[in-house]
Parts: sequence; structure tokens; C-alpha cells
Amino acid sequence: MQGFSYNATKELIIKYFGNRIWQRVIDNTIFSEDKKIDDAEYIDDTKALELFKNICKELNIHLAEFWLLFGQYWVLEFTQKYYKSFYERNKDFLSFIYDLNNIHREMFDEMVIMRNPPEFNITRSGNKLELYCESIEDLLVYSSSLEVKDVTDMLYGMVVSLGKYYNEFIRVKKIGKNRLEIELLDHK
Repeated sequence: MQGFSYNATKELIIKYFGNRIWQRVIDNTIFSEDKKIDDAEYIDDTKALELFKNICKELNIHLAEFWLLFGQYWVLEFTQKYYKSFYERNKDFLSFIYDLNNIHREMFDEMVIMRNPPEFNITRSGNKLELYCESIEDLLVYSSSLEVKDVTDMLYGMVVSLGKYYNEFIRVKKIGKNRLEIELLDHK
């Protein structure tokens, strides 16, 4: 996980659940202290998994619920501060989805030490899209202890939130590992 995602997670928890909850999460992880982490810093997946597991424990939620919450925060608040131009250049949900690969390449180019950005394959049939994350080398691949072995829940949370951002009615369904079906309910 990149430091950028860690910082978004920290900000989310403190803003909506308070500093005490964040401190309890950190106290129960292998992070030695609550220090500032550089956005481009790579955080070992073991530490990231433990962080997410402890957040879910403290909030008494499942990981899928966390990713929905995180997706909303990431799209509607956190990235608005840093990447507003991505949302402005894409005037609707569909154009943003088709721009995902360019967006991730631009983000990863800014953070020199990041490895490879995720790559998305998008196919459309009528008012339905299939979104598949082909390359997830730099996204979290969860351990079996969290009962998730892919990034489907994370993608789901982000895509649902993009629909909210653009005020578009979409129906999102998980259809496989790293794969979503998106139905455009009101798209022209």
C-alpha cells in the first residue's frame, strides 16, 4: 500500500470516528507509532492488512463495509483536494471510468517510487459495463485471514462513490475476482 492510501485512511478514521479510535487502531498494529508517512512511501502489505483488520475490529464492521466507506471518502473528499482536475476533465461517470488507466498512470508518475499502476479493462454492451482490474501489483491483495483474496470490494466502493459524485444512477454488481458489472440506469 502506498503512503497516500494510508494517509487517506488515517484522515477518514480521525474525521469520522475520532482520534481515540485511530490511536487504538495504531496501538494494535505493528506500526511503531502514529508518525507522518510520505505519500510515496511503500507500506508492506502485511502492515496494511493488519491496519485494515484493526479498523474493522474497532468499528465493528466487515471489510466490505470498510471499503464502501473508504471509497466514499476517497472519491468525495480526499482526492478532491489533490486530483480535482481528474474529476473536472471528465464531465460524467462514463468518461471517468474510461479515463481510469490515464488517471492512474498520471498519479503513479507523480510518486516515483511506486511500482506499476493498476490497469483496467472495460467492455460495454448496451447500458452495461464490465470493469476488470487486470494488473493489481500495486494494489492490496488480501490474505485469507481477512477472507478476501482480491480487490473487488475496494473497486466496488470506489465505483459506487463515482456514481454519487457525478449524480448518476448506476447499479454495481460484483461478478468475479477483480470484476464488476456496472449498469448505467440513467445514462444518455
